[in-house]
Amino acid sequence: MAEERSTERAVSPGSVGSFRLMGVPIRLHFTFVLLLIFLIVIGLGSNQSPANYTLFMLALIVSVLLHEFAHAFVSSRYGIRTLEIVMFPIGGVARLERPAKPGEEFWIALTGPVVNLAIAGLIFTLLYTLHRPVNFFALEQPTDGNLADRIALGNLILAGFNLLPAFPMDGGRMLRAILSRLKSEYEATRIATWSGRMLAISMGLYGFI
Repeated sequence: MAEERSTERAVSPGSVGSFRLMGVPIRLHFTFVLLLIFLIVIGLGSNQSPANYTLFMLALIVSVLLHEFAHAFVSSRYGIRTLEIVMFPIGGVARLERPAKPGEEFWIALTGPVVNLAIAGLIFTLLYTLHRPVNFFALEQPTDGNLADRIALGNLILAGFNLLPAFPMDGGRMLRAILSRLKSEYEATRIATWSGRMLAISMGLYGFI
């Protein structure tokens, strides 16, 4: 997830650790740490080596960070400083010093998924130049030989998930920015939020069925 929020709190609640990267504080939410521990335990029983699984996990974390830094970079072009990036189980959250205007918000939200698509595209291009077909089932059958495939597919999933028109996902923010040109900001936010709720309910019903 790539939500941009503006608040006066110096540190997001629930953070258990932090480090700085390119001058931006990166904080780990305690639920993110619990997820990492869970994934490590799950990975011990897979058909890949611990080193390979560790590389895969690090690659996904780096992909999420690049996604968030893309938001931060475009925000800085509009004169909006990024106060911090918080890592949650469903992705990262870039906290901005002020809310973006509708025109700014569209491009800030778009750049995150574009970065993930670019990473996947670069890996697919590399595999093509090596004359190796892409294993689109690599995530279901992880091995030491399909690490690149899994990283690319993971980035495609990150991009697709964030482009869903569900506020506060990137796609929902892009939808709100477009609607803000036709309606009031309040009405645009209400419609984008309603879209997110309906999508969440639909996914929940699909999972139940």
